[in-house]
Amino acid sequence: MKVLCYVSVICALALAACSTLSGTSKYRYIEEKPLPAFEKQTLDLPLATWAKEGLDYNHKLRIYIDGDAETSGLFSKTASIPYPIGEVAANDPYPFSLVLGRPCYYIQDAKCKPEVWEDGRFLPEIIAQMSIVVERWQKRYHPSEIEFVGYDGGAAVALLLAARIKNTPVSVITFGGILDTDRQAALAGKDLPPTSLNPAKETYKLVDIPQVHYVGGQDTVATKRLAEEFIKQIPSPRSIQLRLVPNATHTNWQQFIVKYVNQPVAKPEPPVAPQTEQPAQL
Repeated sequence: MKVLCYVSVICALALAACSTLSGTSKYRYIEEKPLPAFEKQTLDLPLATWAKEGLDYNHKLRIYIDGDAETSGLFSKTASIPYPIGEVAANDPYPFSLVLGRPCYYIQDAKCKPEVWEDGRFLPEIIAQMSIVVERWQKRYHPSEIEFVGYDGGAAVALLLAARIKNTPVSVITFGGILDTDRQAALAGKDLPPTSLNPAKETYKLVDIPQVHYVGGQDTVATKRLAEEFIKQIPSPRSIQLRLVPNATHTNWQQFIVKYVNQPVAKPEPPVAPQTEQPAQL
């Protein structure tokens, strides 16, 4: 797999991420500036995004979100993203999309520490910071719909962000998704901070959100059984699909995402009015 560029440029007190994704000349790099304290409670971390703006207003905006990172680099100052979804986005022909880097992804900064992208990756402050960036794009472009595409732990982030969007229809597509973060951490013998957010604890917010969850037939991490258990927790969902990709493992989704991400997502059906029982004919 090609490796995303990590060349950083010193600018003032921060180091910005490289200005383009590898092979993505259609994407424009944007480093979201520190967030004013009055917006929401955040950790005030740097956040990198890439935008592909091939359409004008009132079109669906597709937002890609990476999976969970690992510690890498000298003194563990940088996050290593094993399967960057930006590489997939580069090959997606859809013309209006955003690669939304999770805080401290693709960027070196003194505020970035391993606990940010490891134990703290689902903290409310992290999700709040990402939601602010999405809201900025929402106000900037007024998309007709926002479609989140998440891989691995980015699937949980996608669901949490979708549940917080207001005034715009949303949908979620996941690949090898970590959907119940507490359950997944327990299976790995780890504990997340008690304040961490978990889509499985916000299922009441996900009832009306169209979702397609792709699971790999050879995925031993985000298994079909775990996805089924997550879906069962959502009370009376309007539109949720579970699709099996037999040859997918947890680490080869880049072969499948572009193919499946452009397949139609079922929309919620309107509620059916109860029918009055008719008396039996004598």
